[in-house]
Amino acid sequence: MNIKPQLPESVHEILEKFTKAGYEIYIVGGAVRDTIMGRITNDWDFTTNATPEEILKVIPGGLYNNQFGTVFTDNPEDEVHPHEITTFRTEEGY
Repeated sequence: MNIKPQLPESVHEILEKFTKAGYEIYIVGGAVRDTIMGRITNDWDFTTNATPEEILKVIPGGLYNNQFGTVFTDNPEDEVHPHEITTFRTEEGY
């Protein structure tokens, strides 16, 4: 199977900013499934090795106020679903 997804400009920008800043970043969650299934999605989630504080330096203006290390940032393609950028984690021991 050869999948060549069309990513929104805001997703490209996030990937580029983190890569240029020296961090790993990956698209995760339902957007991956939807892309594989050929569905259109505006609900993009990411995971990175950057801490929430580092995420906020790469993407200023984000909102961080939770125990999971998730920073919410504006999604110009969909005001209802902000981009979620979360520090790598395990399912226990936050």
